Amino acid sequence: MYAIENESAWIQASPNAAAERATHNNGGLINSANLAKLPDGILSALGVRRLDRPAEAPPNTYMNASPGTITPTGNRATQPWVYTDMPLEQAQKACASEIINRATNARQQGVTVQGRKFDTDPEAVDRYSLIGSAMGAGVAYPAGGIPLYCTDVSDKTTKRVRLDSTQFGEVVQAVSELLVKTADDEDTLLTLAETAADIDAVRAIDIDAVWPLANNPPSR
Repeated sequence: MYAIENESAWIQASPNAAAERATHNNGGLINSANLAKLPDGILSALGVRRLDRPAEAPPNTYMNASPGTITPTGNRATQPWVYTDMPLEQAQKACASEIINRATNARQQGVTVQGRKFDTDPEAVDRYSLIGSAMGAGVAYPAGGIPLYCTDVSDKTTKRVRLDSTQFGEVVQAVSELLVKTADDEDTLLTLAETAADIDAVRAIDIDAVWPLANNPPSR
């Protein structure tokens, strides 16, 4: 990207616009491909400067970035980013979106029961629910146990194991606790976001502190 001067102010210019300016000042055709090969000093003499936009982290959360004033710096030009607070409604939506994403991850982190990690993605939860419903409807529990896949925590290998009714109940209990806790946390955080009176109230919502389950699934 380039910068050219326009009525005593520097503005951003595309390669084609910069080539047109260089061509005008040079008196001979300079296309965008040739322009890219010219050293900074020659470009500057032709009224064109390469534009630098430093990568800067926003000073705070929930801020919008917009290009600042272009300033000549040596034979180049610099354009910093200007950060301003988001409008409250935009910040609330951004916060809510992050909360929902975190809740989704928390629900699908799995649960560890007796050294085995069981999946808690929607398909796995449906499977546990269907098995539980079948048992509740009078279907006899298999004598050899219910076969489920899990990950052995000690060696990280995937295994198929058969769980007796007590073991299956422990898995279902752990999954239920995870889902209930996550739903409660999600609702609490979303309520805080929805009722925030100002941008500082949105920033005060500490999502990381509320989700220990996201990194530490319940164990049995």
